[in-house]
Amino acid sequence: MTNNPWGSGSNNPWGGGNKPSNNNGGGGGRNNPKGTPPDLDKIISEATEKFKSMFSNGSGASWFIGIVAGAVAVAWLSTGIYRVKTGEQGVVLQFGQYVRTTTSGLNYHLPYPFQQAVIVDMELNRNINLGYSRLAQQNTLLSGISTTSTTSHAEDARQMLTGDENIVNIDFDVRWKVSDASNYLFKVRDPEQTVKAVSESVMREVVGRNQIDSILTEQRDQIEEKVKYEIQRTLDDYQAGIRILQVAIRDALPPDQVIDDFKDVQAARADRERFVEEANAYANKILPTARGTAVEMREKAAAYKQRVIAEAKGDASRFEKIYEQYVKAPEVTRKRIYLETVEKLLADKNKVIISGDANKSGVIPYMRLEDLVKKTK
Repeated sequence: MTNNPWGSGSNNPWGGGNKPSNNNGGGGGRNNPKGTPPDLDKIISEATEKFKSMFSNGSGASWFIGIVAGAVAVAWLSTGIYRVKTGEQGVVLQFGQYVRTTTSGLNYHLPYPFQQAVIVDMELNRNINLGYSRLAQQNTLLSGISTTSTTSHAEDARQMLTGDENIVNIDFDVRWKVSDASNYLFKVRDPEQTVKAVSESVMREVVGRNQIDSILTEQRDQIEEKVKYEIQRTLDDYQAGIRILQVAIRDALPPDQVIDDFKDVQAARADRERFVEEANAYANKILPTARGTAVEMREKAAAYKQRVIAEAKGDASRFEKIYEQYVKAPEVTRKRIYLETVEKLLADKNKVIISGDANKSGVIPYMRLEDLVKKTK
């Protein structure tokens, strides 16, 4: 029994016996005269008859069904081919259970329903806004960042209690990305809602440990870093497969009911800081001058001290020498001291010399040379 589905002999639809002709024409085989055109109607009719005979024959039908089934099987198996782009990860599931994680490139899994692949974008920066107004959320959506809307209960999300029992409205966003595709898909039910809930809880906790002044002014950066660390630690405990990129406080304001009073407090605080700065500037200007004056006075005092000591030592030495001379000749020393003292006292005084023998009046006339000099001028 032959495997030829067309049968043997004249059952061959190509004509020419058991061997098909190498000629492009039909019927006649190699005995076809060169240049004679084929009979198309005859070829078509013969092919139709052969197909009819094939389906009437059981072996021919089985062969055709096998071809069709094979083609369907190949097409079904080819559905397991999938591509993972750069920056993505593919998670293969078998009957819904995690099997493996694949990286970028062409990959294969068993066709559905045995296995399926879920593609997760690992480079997409996702953003969740908390406490934003509807207009702010629309602007964020227009910026092209994947955003989770939080319009419901936005006002409640904004109001938080501080450590000094004040209320402050906090508007902030959390930027994050997927770090582990399998954990992201299977460890938490709703990753985005989990990030939102954890972020709001951590922010309330951190705000509750700080004073309102530090939240509204100088310690905002420290609060952002603390909130980021606490969110990441909590998500790691959940094995959520999420990495927090940034926590940014956009607005931190007191409630609308006390905004005017708060502005007054802020203005008073600004005035206080300005006065302190002006006082520091004045002190920085005065203190160097005062320090210089003090140094100068100390130096003058030290110089005066040295001068007085030197003069005292000189006077003492001179007195000792005079005393030595006085011991040797007391009368002469006394007279010399008297004359030197009188000379010193009368040096710049007008003097009149009186003698008992002068013109019987006791007055000796004399000419003042300094007066003559003045008159000649």
